[in-house]
Amino acid sequence: MRVPFPRPMATATTLAVLLITLPGRPTPAPAQARTASAPLTLTVGESSTISLEENVTTGFAWRYDAAASRDAGCVTITDLGHARRSDAPAIGSFGLHRWKLVGADRGRAELRFLYQRPWEQKPVREHTIIVDVR
Repeated sequence: MRVPFPRPMATATTLAVLLITLPGRPTPAPAQARTASAPLTLTVGESSTISLEENVTTGFAWRYDAAASRDAGCVTITDLGHARRSDAPAIGSFGLHRWKLVGADRGRAELRFLYQRPWEQKPVREHTIIVDVR
């Protein structure tokens, strides 16, 4: 006895119709996590590098948000980009996004960094760093 199998095209069409007509559940917005580092103290001309963990294979990346930062003029910020970790395989693993901070003038800066996909409106994480330049 031969058991008939459904025709592939008919199955694909039925599946497509079901996916289009079934009411979808809204995707919940990811919770936004906010973190802060311990304050960093620099003297004028002194530099330090900060690193935030990111996974660019998912589309997410950290970016410095100048508009949301406060009094950033006392610090020179250089984006050093993404670097994979030496102890992790390259594909699908977390790496580090790094910035070099140099004390430019006396003051206290509040630097804000956002972790998001470029095509999305809201970040899923925010990180704030306070820098005291003396």
